[in-house]
Amino acid sequence: MTSIPRRAQFGRLLRRSLWLLLGLSLGLPLLLAALALQSQPSVPAPPALEGVQLQQASDILRQNDPRQLPPGGLRVARLSEAQLQLLLGRLVNRYHEARATAQLAQHEALLEASIPLREGGTGPWLNIRARFQETGSLPRLRQLRIGHLPLPTWASDWLVRRLTERLTAQAELRVAGELIQHIGFAPGQLEMSYVWKPDSLKKALNARWPASEQARLQHYNALLVKLCEPHLSGTPVSVANVMPPFFAEALQRSAAGEDPRLENRAAFIILALHAAGEHANRLLPAALGWPRARPMPITANGREDFAQHLLVSVVLAIEGGGPLADAIGIYKEVADSRGGSGFSFNDLAADLAGTRMGLYAERDPAGLQKRLAAQAPEHDFMPRTDDLPEFLSAEALQQQYGGLQGQGYRRMMAMIRQRVDALPLYR
Repeated sequence: MTSIPRRAQFGRLLRRSLWLLLGLSLGLPLLLAALALQSQPSVPAPPALEGVQLQQASDILRQNDPRQLPPGGLRVARLSEAQLQLLLGRLVNRYHEARATAQLAQHEALLEASIPLREGGTGPWLNIRARFQETGSLPRLRQLRIGHLPLPTWASDWLVRRLTERLTAQAELRVAGELIQHIGFAPGQLEMSYVWKPDSLKKALNARWPASEQARLQHYNALLVKLCEPHLSGTPVSVANVMPPFFAEALQRSAAGEDPRLENRAAFIILALHAAGEHANRLLPAALGWPRARPMPITANGREDFAQHLLVSVVLAIEGGGPLADAIGIYKEVADSRGGSGFSFNDLAADLAGTRMGLYAERDPAGLQKRLAAQAPEHDFMPRTDDLPEFLSAEALQQQYGGLQGQGYRRMMAMIRQRVDALPLYR
């Protein structure tokens, strides 16, 4: 008689246990997600880039240009914390408004990143806090925290192993791992030792482009060669007449399953290189044997330099985001005013239009392909430039517009931005 109640008790216990296991299986991931995800970023938005920062970055690259090393020579590059912040900020900005920052101390570094899980930076946010410790070679991850969730050492080690496996599968990072010997930390400074080998530049550039991307660039290079063939050498062609066949091709390939963002990127890179008088082997040594297109100057508003500004700014915006493209455009104009061709507001207008086009290519890649394939006229994407001042010396820029911080300069830039905003392609 007692076996029935016992069986009933066992049955109730079993059901409760199953419900508990079910609750844990459903609730634990939700709890972990709640701890890991946050409504606000822990890293503040980076400040707008200034020309002086780009000058500093340019100086660093020039001082540490590994091509100046003898084969096998060991070189030490040093970055201040501010310079590292600049590089980190531009690196992660490509990924949907992500942010990153670093703090450098004796033999250790604290890196923080905030990554929105929705486009536009609306959150929820994945806030990551990682502490690295200096070793005899590459740094070791010592602590890792995601949101409110600290990861135990075994979980951090497992994650690092998996991440390392994935990263070393990428040729570009594998080459970097072969070159870098040691990374050290000191208060406010990062120090990196690397070895430059005879074939390092070629390997690094080729590794930058996976085989699929090399094939994509080669495809658009072949298309450029075909388009240039019937033109008389030296006969200028409007960028509005060059882009439609490129983006009709991109649209067709995207419909067949190719990534439209990568198609746009490859098409614009080939166009920008050609507009600048360069060949694909400037970026990809493996392209040395690719055929070269006949000379065909590309113009915008009747000028080759405007087409160069437009197309190069498109690529910069795709590669590094709008703020970087804008800042590089301003930096170049400032450099020109100090000994080059002079500061030109009309060049900046072309830069801003190119930045907008590049951001459009990322935000709505198929939409841009359709618009450009339909033979959008120049005035749909290129603002009026004939009334904008150019060839200003540094002294004239300061006297007439108050320099880059002056009210005159700000008014002129606001007017140019209004013109770009009003263009049909960007509305």
